[in-house]
This record gives sequence, C-alpha cells and structure tokens, in this order.
Amino acid sequence: MERLAEQVQATQKVLRSSESDWSTCSSSIADLAEAIESLETVEGYSNAVQVLLGLSKEIEPQLTSIRSKLVKDVCDHLLRIVAVTGRDFGKMANALLPQIVGMSRNASAAIRQPGAKLLSKLSELVRYDLTLLKKIYMQSVQGADVCIFSLF
Repeated sequence: MERLAEQVQATQKVLRSSESDWSTCSSSIADLAEAIESLETVEGYSNAVQVLLGLSKEIEPQLTSIRSKLVKDVCDHLLRIVAVTGRDFGKMANALLPQIVGMSRNASAAIRQPGAKLLSKLSELVRYDLTLLKKIYMQSVQGADVCIFSLF
C-alpha cells in the first residue's frame, strides 16, 4: 500500500504540472495501474481505491483531452485498475462517471470507442450510482434539446 501511496503522489505531481506532456501523463497513470496490480490483498481493494480518489480531479482532464491517444491510454490503464479492484472501484467510478459517459457519447470514434469500452466494463464489474448515471444522461439530453431548439 505504501508503494501505491507514493505512486499516487508522483502521478498527482505529473498530472498537475503544466510542463508535463501527454505521454508523460499516460506513463504516470500506467505506473499507477502497475502499482495497483502489484498489491497483494485478501481484504479487498477499498483502501486502495480510497487512496486513488484523491486523483480523480487530476484524471478528469485526461479523459476529456482532445488528444485521442491520451484518452485511449488512460481508458486502458483504468480498465487494468478496474479488472483488479472490481466492485471496490465504485467510488472512483462515480467520481469519473460524467467524463466517462461524455466520452462514450463523443462524436469522435477515437474517443467514443475507448469510453464506451470503459463504461461497458464498469457496468460488468462495478456498482456505480445509477441515479447519478440517469442524472448525467438527462442533463446531456436536455443540453442536446437546447441546441436543437436554438437552431430554429
């Protein structure tokens, strides 16, 4: 767990730095996934996910980046984390759900496909807040209605 805490701090530093390029951000999140994968626990991963929650605000911009390679990489790394943590990933999933839903509805296939894949895997393995999902969906539909009406 100590290695994970150190990796979270290192990742936070990289993601907060304005000088970090996209490949450095991606590598840092890959290192984070590796730290999660190396954990040996019989008690579950809820403590590890609690440590990860501190990174949710830094991961959000990576998921909404215009650089599709970064978005795909981050989704792949999150998939690795979800595969290990399973249901314990729920709180982190709730924190990232608006960005993940937004990605899965993106007009660009290069962003939409990794987002949809991540949302699908979350639906299989994690119990996220369905009320939150409904709220996000309804807001996006209402936003689309406003855009359509403003055209007329």
